[in-house]
Amino acid sequence: MEVKRRLYRMLGAHERLMYYYSRSHPRHFCIIAQIKADRSGSDYLRALKAVQAKHPLMRANID
Repeated sequence: MEVKRRLYRMLGAHERLMYYYSRSHPRHFCIIAQIKADRSGSDYLRALKAVQAKHPLMRANID
């Protein structure tokens, strides 16, 4: 069975670096950012829900 893959966009330099690094050194990591904007908590919650709807693993948690 042939798997069809859909290319949305090319990886950026940082994404490509993380991809190749993780192939040789499998580790879990996170990237954080500090956002300076005049937004409310509900704006961020709405954005997070949109991301979670598209990427199911973003809904995972550990109890």
